[in-house]
Amino acid sequence: IKQNFFEAYIAIGTFEYWKSRKMEFMDWLPFASDTKNTGIDLLVIATDSATYNTYLAMNSLIWIYIDQERYNDAISVAEKALKEFPDSRTFKWGLARAYEEKNPSMAIQLYKEILVSYPSSVTNNNKNIITLKHLIAQQYAKIGDRKNALKYCEEILSIKNLPQEDDSELGERIERVKSLKKELSKSN
Repeated sequence: IKQNFFEAYIAIGTFEYWKSRKMEFMDWLPFASDTKNTGIDLLVIATDSATYNTYLAMNSLIWIYIDQERYNDAISVAEKALKEFPDSRTFKWGLARAYEEKNPSMAIQLYKEILVSYPSSVTNNNKNIITLKHLIAQQYAKIGDRKNALKYCEEILSIKNLPQEDDSELGERIERVKSLKKELSKSN
């Protein structure tokens, strides 16, 4: 196989996995064959062989492994990716998500590292900041640290004057934060 075909494996592998994953409910149809493993195999080859877009293959593989609840595999790929791209929020976010299921305290640490990596001079990061703080609050709640979970919920709910586009995108998340805060306050 020529070197440049490995780049195509990324797109084909990602497509094959998610197409099959999203069509699982139609597995009785003749055209709905399960190609998830084919997609994963192509992505694994691409992570080892692609040159220009290796990071795309790695990112796809991380989230596919998380989708399959193969958290150790996701952690392994994310750690390998972070060796090559140590400042990547994308890979660190995938790593943190995988750690949510294995080691919530490590997930908290990683989410906090991502959170502080956003420059304070950039003011349009509300969506990411709120999402990260919510994820941190959820992980604190998971390990039974109500005090810190409530602190992060309160920080989120104290953000005022969100731009209209952020407000509509974040409306559902804000409601989940309110619900988490209410739940945490009850167990007081």
